[in-house]
Amino acid sequence: MPRFLNTSTGEFEEHNDPALIRYAILSHTWRQKEAGGEQSYQDVRKLQMEVEAAKEGIPEGGPNSVTYVTVLDHPQLSDKIRGICEVARDDGYELVWNDACCIDKTSSAELSEAINSMYDLYRLAQICYVYLEDVLDGEDPERWSRAFRKSRWFTRGWTLQELLAPGHVTFLSRTWNLIGTKWSLAPALEEVTRVDISVLVGRKAVDSCSVYQRMSWAARRETTRVEDRAYSLLGIFGVHMSPIYGEGNNAFIRLQEEIIRAIPDQSVFAWGRWRELSFSTDQGWTCSSPEEALVAYEGSLEDDTCGLLAPSLDEFSPSNSHRRVAPIDVASFASRINKPAEVVPSLHCIFTPEGVRVQLFCIDLSGLPELAAAIVRGCDECVQHGFAHALALLQCETVGGGTIVGLLLRKNAPGARGLEIRSHNRCRLEWHHSARVLSLAATALNELLPYLSEEPLSVTLLRSSTNTACLFPPYNLDGMPHIPGKAFRRLCDSEITTSRISPDSQRHLGVLGFALQPLQLRLRKGRLLLLETALISPSTSPSRSEHGLTGEATPQTLVKIKITIRLPTRQEFRWPNDCMIIFVIAYPDGLPRHPLGGEQISTSNPEPRMATRSIATLGIPKIAPGPGVAAWDWSKGFNHVSTSRMEDFTAGKASHNAVAVIRTDSASTSTSISTIRLLRLGISCLPSGAPGGGDKDTLVVSAELSQKLSSERAAGAGLLTGALTGAIGE
Repeated sequence: MPRFLNTSTGEFEEHNDPALIRYAILSHTWRQKEAGGEQSYQDVRKLQMEVEAAKEGIPEGGPNSVTYVTVLDHPQLSDKIRGICEVARDDGYELVWNDACCIDKTSSAELSEAINSMYDLYRLAQICYVYLEDVLDGEDPERWSRAFRKSRWFTRGWTLQELLAPGHVTFLSRTWNLIGTKWSLAPALEEVTRVDISVLVGRKAVDSCSVYQRMSWAARRETTRVEDRAYSLLGIFGVHMSPIYGEGNNAFIRLQEEIIRAIPDQSVFAWGRWRELSFSTDQGWTCSSPEEALVAYEGSLEDDTCGLLAPSLDEFSPSNSHRRVAPIDVASFASRINKPAEVVPSLHCIFTPEGVRVQLFCIDLSGLPELAAAIVRGCDECVQHGFAHALALLQCETVGGGTIVGLLLRKNAPGARGLEIRSHNRCRLEWHHSARVLSLAATALNELLPYLSEEPLSVTLLRSSTNTACLFPPYNLDGMPHIPGKAFRRLCDSEITTSRISPDSQRHLGVLGFALQPLQLRLRKGRLLLLETALISPSTSPSRSEHGLTGEATPQTLVKIKITIRLPTRQEFRWPNDCMIIFVIAYPDGLPRHPLGGEQISTSNPEPRMATRSIATLGIPKIAPGPGVAAWDWSKGFNHVSTSRMEDFTAGKASHNAVAVIRTDSASTSTSISTIRLLRLGISCLPSGAPGGGDKDTLVVSAELSQKLSSERAAGAGLLTGALTGAIGE
């Protein structure tokens, strides 16, 4: 039951149906804790109880305490609550609703009800007062450089519905003076928010806009809790779901599923990287430049997302597509693909454990190698990853351009659930990232129609996925790096940085009869750090000296370990201020004795670009080097690249890990049985002054070995895969 504040007494009132009462509502940005924060329901109730006690003649402060007529007279009451009550009262409103104090956030049931009904609370209000605390009197909203357009209110996630839902919105300055209304400021609001002016002035309903368009309005907005980016959109899409704080970005996945169930609009799938495809008899297939697509893209640059559902709201940023996307009716779609309207499938989706099942008209791309070359732009490394197998047409088009939109479908790895949505696996260069959406000009669509399926196909698409495994040949460390930032220069300073091996790792390895050699800083320059160690084990036979057997075991080097910390080069796909950690493992004889026989097993941990960990199995990738890449020298062993922000790494917020399969026996290559283990390496930075640290920043290297795994070399990767699965599952 909604709780309102009486503008005359400052007391709370509960009303079961907001549609039956007349009230005003407040829209604002919450003050930071350093600035005093916002008064909660409990804070206001405490002040109300003090006033009630004073009226009964028993002031809590004693006989000399000052009594107040209402809680609005209490000096400890927030000036924001007092101000909105005064403004609403002067305009003739007896009740006002303020999200800061009218919701008891200690009650999960009440909080859930408020989140799911908040859009209606704003829609049913007679007036919404937008309090812009960072805008002074006299600011002209017609001027872009003025504070109105730069107000923090336009960057917050919750305020979007507070702009769209009410019919009458009034903007107030810091001193509660009128700036203008939503109707009078509509041109400026359209420019700031990207919401169509027809929606702002009420000539077009919010739910008449496509899902993609509504998502793009919110893409650049932020919330304190990541889950609120999804919860703040419930009313805009007319869906409901229970808030689960702590679920992180999964809240946005759940939101998309609810939208798909409730709204027949496939533009929700048209997020991410686009390519514009056209065809001419003179030039053949032409595709928008990947460099142009990179400039336009504002989503996840680090991750190669290949699922049907977007991992983040950022993927719908207005700059990711140069245009809006809207659904088209069945008759128009059928005429464009030369099919009768009765064969066009419904937009119904079924969510299964295997993925999302949907019926789509598909174009077979297996017979169009020239199309793959146009989209991949002739990169040999990308082409060898394998191109998309089909193009699934969506029942939506670009607004203004009128081009049909399609998803590139690609078969996933054996045993994976659902088809991937991307043109190819990414290569080393950022502008060669895969695309997932094609907009087909009329010429391109007509050329592809002969390859269109006769009937819609029932396809199962990957629900959501983020592939962060990066298995590349050893990098050329002589490439031109980006200019080192302050954090990286500090890391390379020998006066303030030391290194060590984790004591816990040494104890763990010691129990198994292994150890790591002391860590060596072999190379320290302004652009990279190189740390070296080796995994050793005691020899099974005593060592000899000139006096005979000594009885002491000679340490045997199993693998050499190199960890390089550096900035990316300008030719690589990383951000300039990223921290690149390169793990390299080599056998002492210089030959790669890999028990998999050249097969690769990937156990990548799909996490966002700003994640604190990235784990991948080290193996021999079965990919040929691309142009400009030197031939791979397998004597250097295997490597894995992990990335995070340099500031996060040096502050101890990000650690990097890699997992390799190594041989820990001394058997010759003719022996059919080999004992192997999983080796997990890690590196983190312990800032100076941190618990367990010293007066210098410390690079800490850790290592962990699994139990023994025996495998027949002749069995290949198949048996070993089963063994690894069993070991990891224990």
